[in-house]
Amino acid sequence: MVIRCNWMQGYEMLILRGLLGGLVQLMMLGAMLIVPAGLIAGAWSWPDGWRFLLIFGVMQFFAIIAMALIVPDSLERRLQPPVSDAQPKGDKLATVLVIAGFVVCFSAVPVSLFALDHPPIASTVRAVGGVVALIGYIFIFWTFFANSYASPVVEDLTDEGQSVIETGPYAVVRHPMYLGLLFLCGGVSLWLGSWSFLVTLPLLVLILANRIRIEEQELRVTLPGYEDFCAKRRFRLIPMIW
Repeated sequence: MVIRCNWMQGYEMLILRGLLGGLVQLMMLGAMLIVPAGLIAGAWSWPDGWRFLLIFGVMQFFAIIAMALIVPDSLERRLQPPVSDAQPKGDKLATVLVIAGFVVCFSAVPVSLFALDHPPIASTVRAVGGVVALIGYIFIFWTFFANSYASPVVEDLTDEGQSVIETGPYAVVRHPMYLGLLFLCGGVSLWLGSWSFLVTLPLLVLILANRIRIEEQELRVTLPGYEDFCAKRRFRLIPMIW
């Protein structure tokens, strides 16, 4: 009974920490979307923006609980800070650039909608954007379920049992989580009626390419079998392109 209670308490604490982390992430997204809309046009009650946050929050709630119950080690790693002492110096700067890139991508959506004059997006195209965003979101969490070592930082985890993952989303590209993030950002932009992704996605690709370069340099040295994986899986981020 004591062992079972301790087990339950551990899962309950992990779920609580995961939900708190998800709430912080949701609040950050809200700040990127709602605050610019409010400051630029007084659109603090922007319906599409709040609708997206609600849907994203609900999806995130169930995804976090599923991770806590099915792949708790993966969720534990995702809750780590984005920088650490074990992280290569170059990756710390790359991480900051990645975070800044996503801030620009999401903040550009309300800026383009309320401060710039551009052609409206048809409802069918916006619906397609919603589907693309959903695919990206699923791809991201599919990566977390497939690879419990998908840490926010680049570090040597071989002493903890890290090995090369070649199945699931890793059968598509070497860095499927980043591919999912591109789908998510581009899809959300279209879903909310903005063409901003045409400018911000190329910037984000360049930032992610830099992070991938640093990450692969570390993995080729520290992770046995990663060199062979790279030879078999040619494309890093975008299938059939790069």
